[in-house]
Amino acid sequence: MSIFSLFVFIHVLSATVLFASGIITAIVMVDAFIRRHPKDMALASQRVVKADWFMTLPSAIIQAVTGIILVHIMHIPFSTLWVVWSIILYSLSIILWIIVVQLQIHIAELAQIAYEQQIPFPQKGWSYFKWWFALGWPTFLCFLLIFWLMVTRPI
Repeated sequence: MSIFSLFVFIHVLSATVLFASGIITAIVMVDAFIRRHPKDMALASQRVVKADWFMTLPSAIIQAVTGIILVHIMHIPFSTLWVVWSIILYSLSIILWIIVVQLQIHIAELAQIAYEQQIPFPQKGWSYFKWWFALGWPTFLCFLLIFWLMVTRPI
């Protein structure tokens, strides 16, 4: 296997993990919060935070590094429009992800307190959840567009 093929493989694998972890954690979190069981909400939100640290963060770093390496290996100018847009969309999605992770941490803390004290999940937590859910959509769309740009290189 050539170095190029190895980096392509790692890049595609990390993109898959990054995309899948986002979808899976969203499903887990939404499912728990739809059911409104404090124990499920606490466990799901804690697991989503862990998944982001152990799956999303490493794959996001690997994705960025291998993308830069591949652009360099392929002698594609960083000024190429699809590369520029990929970098813009990736940067935006990472900024949104950082905000989402902060919300997840607050949600997990509030859910754990609600579970331990057997009290309703606080309104502040629901507000955080709504923001978490709303910010997840543009992040998801950014990654879809990045996939499309990587595959089609239209511009």
